[in-house]
Amino acid sequence: MDINYFLLMRNKYIIMVENLDSIINAYDDICEYTNDYDSRENTKLCILFISDINIDFFIKKRKYIQELKNTCNQHIYSLCKHEFINDSIDIDEDTSKTITYCRFCELSDDFK
Repeated sequence: MDINYFLLMRNKYIIMVENLDSIINAYDDICEYTNDYDSRENTKLCILFISDINIDFFIKKRKYIQELKNTCNQHIYSLCKHEFINDSIDIDEDTSKTITYCRFCELSDDFK
């Protein structure tokens, strides 16, 4: 497979991880809300939808997708004909930081 495949897959995995993060955060928010405003009905909802088994499923899937993304990054790094550039990014109004990354694959030179 060529580098374009791995670049596409990495971007898809990034989206998947972000979505799984949103799901995990929503689970946490619902359970936190349920604990704060405990009622019989809320407790039933938490047990039905927010059990540890359900949240563990999403956490495991997130970890697996993250591993796939890391594998893509390794393939990208080995396949790319890197051209590293230095760029400055603003941290806040008074602070900036210099970063180095490949203009093609966007991985930093310290990824190795």
